[in-house]
Amino acid sequence: MPVTELVGVYDAEGGLLGEAAYLWGRLRGTRHCSLCDITHSPWRRKPEWDAMAARLPVPVRLLHLDELDADLADVVARFGAPVVLAR
Repeated sequence: MPVTELVGVYDAEGGLLGEAAYLWGRLRGTRHCSLCDITHSPWRRKPEWDAMAARLPVPVRLLHLDELDADLADVVARFGAPVVLAR
């Protein structure tokens, strides 16, 4: 079965409130997401990440916990986030 897509799931909610909650937790030392460290600098997405993802033979989709479909939510519930999954 060939891989058709990579899906990275951040250990954070999306949207303005989710991002603010993550940032507040990060500043207090109570939240951390390794995938965020890989894909983002403190201020924006890393161009190095985008360049690497563009060279891959399959698309890479990055999602927050509140953006998952039912199948992905089941896998993340089982294995946790952050995670990168192959479809």
